[in-house]
Amino acid sequence: MKISCPNCQAPVAAEDVNLATGLARCRACSHVFRFGDPPEPAPPTVRTRARAEKPRSVVVFDANGELTVQFRWFALKYVVLAVLCLLWNGFLAAWYTIAVEGGHPLLLVFPLLHAAVGIFLVYVTLAGLLNTTTVRIDGSRLRVSHHPLPWGRGVDLGVADVKQLFCEAKIVHGRDGVSYTYDLNALMRDGTRRKVVYGIEAPELPLYLEQHAESWMRIEDEPVAGELPR
Repeated sequence: MKISCPNCQAPVAAEDVNLATGLARCRACSHVFRFGDPPEPAPPTVRTRARAEKPRSVVVFDANGELTVQFRWFALKYVVLAVLCLLWNGFLAAWYTIAVEGGHPLLLVFPLLHAAVGIFLVYVTLAGLLNTTTVRIDGSRLRVSHHPLPWGRGVDLGVADVKQLFCEAKIVHGRDGVSYTYDLNALMRDGTRRKVVYGIEAPELPLYLEQHAESWMRIEDEPVAGELPR
């Protein structure tokens, strides 16, 4: 019969086993134990965490067996971006006006890349000023959508397939140095990870979404490798 130490899992030599008393001693860690006893159960990994406060930008509806959480994207940076769009696209409009009136076709081609950037900036600005993200959870599905302007692919996950929700910080390198954005992710029961909400500038929102959604879905909170500590 092979006996292992329940404390460090090291094998116990035969001479360190007393069959008369049923006791054994581990040379590796000096742990004395009764080898006939069943192993002690592992301590639970469920954590008690401080309650996350609801950010002011979040609106919650809980009725008819469905949880709906909505938040607007609006932030001061989109107002600044709107001013930048006016300057950028105003310059392009003046450029094209001169090119058309002067009869210079090459001048129409030269700023095409700048025009594409200008259109992209306008779309991002309008999305930031107007869009709302909706997280909707019912008895079977977890869905995320962005409206009124489309933005990426929506999220549609089976509630039974979600093992944990967790928050993660992402490093963003910019001209002003290093900053962070925060994502709410789902750890699926098959071991894969799926983004639920991403690119949030402050951790309070995804942390609140994690805690509130897990409570509604009756998921016991467990630690996930790489998650944002709180």
